[in-house]
Amino acid sequence: MSIKYIAKQFGREHLGVWRHPWLLFGVGTLLLSFVIVATFLRFGGQTVGADTTRIVQVYLDGQQQIVPTRATTVADLLERLKINVNDKDIVEPAIDTPITEDGFTVNVYKAEPVLVIDDGQRRVVETAQPTPRAVARAAGLKVYAEDVVQTEPVELSNPTEALRNGLIARKVVIDRATPVSINLYGKALALRTHAATVGELLAEKNIKLKSGDTLKPAAQTRLDGDSRIFIVRHGNTIETKEEVIPAPIETVSDPAMLAGSQRIENEGAPGKKVVTYEVELRNGQEVARKILQEVIATPALTRVVVVGTKPIPGGNAALLLSLRTCETGGNYQTNTGNGYYGAYQFSAATWNSMGTAYPSAQVAPPAVQDDAALRLARRSGFHSQFPGCSAKLSLPAYPY
Repeated sequence: MSIKYIAKQFGREHLGVWRHPWLLFGVGTLLLSFVIVATFLRFGGQTVGADTTRIVQVYLDGQQQIVPTRATTVADLLERLKINVNDKDIVEPAIDTPITEDGFTVNVYKAEPVLVIDDGQRRVVETAQPTPRAVARAAGLKVYAEDVVQTEPVELSNPTEALRNGLIARKVVIDRATPVSINLYGKALALRTHAATVGELLAEKNIKLKSGDTLKPAAQTRLDGDSRIFIVRHGNTIETKEEVIPAPIETVSDPAMLAGSQRIENEGAPGKKVVTYEVELRNGQEVARKILQEVIATPALTRVVVVGTKPIPGGNAALLLSLRTCETGGNYQTNTGNGYYGAYQFSAATWNSMGTAYPSAQVAPPAVQDDAALRLARRSGFHSQFPGCSAKLSLPAYPY
């Protein structure tokens, strides 16, 4: 509204009022307050400050979006983005995880109907599990290491198949191995196999008959769920031992995850092998032994660990680089035999307290060692955990 307009409406005697500086100040203050309130409401009822805003990546069923947010936890972020999750969905990291830095990544896998075919038996389970074996477990099925579990295409082009299956997103098929019993030199073993005959089973399990061994039934006998096989040997003493096969660890790098963060893609499981020795005795004392058979009764399943490789923000990456360079020259595989391991020279006890997926520091990937060192320094400080190099490098008391 212009001053001229006011003068025409109210007369020149009122014009002086609008020129009064205190009145203009009051009107300006009122307008500014209106702008502040509107901005406050526009940004979700939070004060605007660069130090409270984080840039995060959200993957919803593989689709990426990058958003600025003032959310303080994963649950808060999902609520703001109107992403609803239920107990069957998978959220990584957990919904109570705090968001403390830029580059934070959240993965959301929505549950979907999956058809599971188990030796011809069909069932539909709603799950967000990414791997076929995990889907089978979500369906309440026990699967063995020898079973073949795989994802197969959904036959949408076949109307009969589509009508029979209903609205499904994936199909997981389980090809069960046949359970058989084999008595190896007096040691009973429960095995599972896809072999069709006794001879094929022996070849699959690398069981080689020695001179003097007796096999029943014959090698060409076909296997079924009730098959029992005997290998008998006469002569010297036979000793059989069961041994654990450690689960191998496969590490997969993910450049979208922050360095040091990790998730378990597949839990894995240890296996079991049976080693049979022929023991030669003389006057009741063992004088020699040799391995007759080494049979893998249960194969080990690989543990798959996904580790982040995205650089740690805030200058901590530079601190860690200088620290490990001082400690070991930056060699992550260091094992000098002095009771300390890895790039940061962890003791066995300290490493075990960090709760990683790796038995010792020097076998862990660089990103996992970096994360452990950073968490350790945040817990009790650089000077407490790495006193020599911290003093030499004049490191700060705690990470940034």
